[in-house]
Amino acid sequence: MKYRHVHVMLISTSLIWASLIGCTSNKEVNRDQTVLRLGLQQEYWSVFSPMTESFAQVKPDVAIEYVSTSSVFEDGVIQIDKYAQFIEEQRLDIVYMPNDTIYRELVGKNLLRSFDAKLSSGDNALADLYPPAIELLTQNKNREIYGVPLGFDQYGVYMNKEIFQRLHVPLPDSNWSWHDVFQSAQSIRNVQGENAANPIAGLSLRLNADPSAGKIIRLIGESTGNPIVPSNGEINIAKDLQVLLDTLQDGIQTGSVHIDETTNTAPFGHPFIQQTAAMAIEKAEFITVLKAIEHSQGRSVDWEVLSIPMQADAALAMDMLELNHVFGIALPSPHHDEAWEFIRYLVSEEASSSNPSLLNIRPNQTQAYDGRDLSPFYASSYTFHSSVFQGWSEHDIKNFDHRLFETIWTRSETDNLIMNNH
Repeated sequence: MKYRHVHVMLISTSLIWASLIGCTSNKEVNRDQTVLRLGLQQEYWSVFSPMTESFAQVKPDVAIEYVSTSSVFEDGVIQIDKYAQFIEEQRLDIVYMPNDTIYRELVGKNLLRSFDAKLSSGDNALADLYPPAIELLTQNKNREIYGVPLGFDQYGVYMNKEIFQRLHVPLPDSNWSWHDVFQSAQSIRNVQGENAANPIAGLSLRLNADPSAGKIIRLIGESTGNPIVPSNGEINIAKDLQVLLDTLQDGIQTGSVHIDETTNTAPFGHPFIQQTAAMAIEKAEFITVLKAIEHSQGRSVDWEVLSIPMQADAALAMDMLELNHVFGIALPSPHHDEAWEFIRYLVSEEASSSNPSLLNIRPNQTQAYDGRDLSPFYASSYTFHSSVFQGWSEHDIKNFDHRLFETIWTRSETDNLIMNNH
């Protein structure tokens, strides 16, 4: 199977710098050291070298040897079967996984060592990490943990504070609901008048990006305890959720909700960036796009982010939260104790300053970025539906989301929407 390697946007600056200074080389080791072989793309060596070098100061009897994994990629796509073979043939001790998709595939191939024995013996290395991210690691048949991420990405609602203030619309607060989201969007549109030239939309949803408009509709359902679950080829929507979706339909018709076709690969035309929309639902990595615009074009958006409205007992599908920079231990490794010490060091407070992730897996380490509060990304507490789309390909899920949005767009009868799951 093939999975596109998802680069974490915040790391891009480090990679550019690495290309200028050259990659970090493996240092010579002495005979008294235990050598841990870590498989990693060569352009990432300099990114993670501050963490491995600081580990060497703490554990001088252990050395990290980088092993280039370039042979398991084709045109930027990781070949999962090649990677599985590479892990065994290269006798890796530590396995790097760019995201939780690769993590689940390698767990399914029985190539990683479970951490549960360490954790059940009283080791509290994961005690202070972001709970939903840790729970996501257990979404496998054994309900065990086989890796630890350095960071994660998830969605928030971005608000342009200047637009709200200029139009004299009150800024929402963290206790809001989805009804409040749509009401704020409608207020933004209403105060400009029905005949306003070039009116500013209250909320922008993107049709062909991640998150897509269809995926956000799914998110609304799941976060309100009304998941849109395909059953026997049909989509069933609860009455409470239909009320919200009717409000969304009305917003599209009145112009308070704008549907945009910019993509993740060409985001600079995004209505939120162009300041033609007051709110947008985007991932945390969208922050780096806002920062890049400010640096390259001298334009800045006075933004603030709020957490996604979330019912206390809500359960999300796994694709709503993404883990990045996941480290695991190869099952055959004879140095699993030393490898565990290295991994638990990576997520320690001591190593946090070198963590390349925008959202650190330690909530107390990521409170602000460029003076803006990032704690809303950590505010949500939820569990996961591990089997909502079990057996579906990524293509099938995207097609589901697209057809789901079409239903809202055309005001079709949602109960009659038929999906073909092949």
